[in-house]
Amino acid sequence: VQGRKEEAEGSLRELTERQKTLAESLDKTKTDLKTADTELRQIQKEAREAELKTRDIDTEIEKINTTLRQARDDRKKGKDEERLLQAVASLKRHFQGVQGRLVDLCRPTQKRFNLAVTVAAGKDMEAIVVDTKQTAKECITYLREQRVGTATFLPLDSLQTPNPASTERMRAIAEQDGRYRLASDVIACDDAFKRAVLYAVGNT
Repeated sequence: VQGRKEEAEGSLRELTERQKTLAESLDKTKTDLKTADTELRQIQKEAREAELKTRDIDTEIEKINTTLRQARDDRKKGKDEERLLQAVASLKRHFQGVQGRLVDLCRPTQKRFNLAVTVAAGKDMEAIVVDTKQTAKECITYLREQRVGTATFLPLDSLQTPNPASTERMRAIAEQDGRYRLASDVIACDDAFKRAVLYAVGNT
């Protein structure tokens, strides 16, 4: 009996020691998990910060690209306008009926109408006003032969403009509303070019 008792006590001591070892191991595992969790949170935080920085950099790059595109467009527009101005000057020297670009022959009566007039007239603002259709044809031939480029022409003798009656109806509607005016009524120009203005803006 004494032997069995001692054996049981030995087993108990062994089990107690194993329990202690397991408890220590469990504590260490919990500590490791806590450390790992802290490190994971830090990594996730850094990843989010890196993603935000990447987005900021992408945004800055897009802004720079947009600025570069705008600069290239402005440079191209500048060159195109310079080429057109040279073409107009050359045409004026060779053809008496060339009057100039519509944008140079008229202007809004007030600065606040600038945008509205530009939108209403569209590309026709850059068109070249000439006296006749025949002059326009001769100008086109000249530009082709000189390889200067192309241009749009507004021959005063053949432009189709809105019917005066319809214009008056639209004017009456605009005046009744009180908030709007016809584009043609806020553009100042020589009477000789009024037809080109009416063609460009219509009853807008």
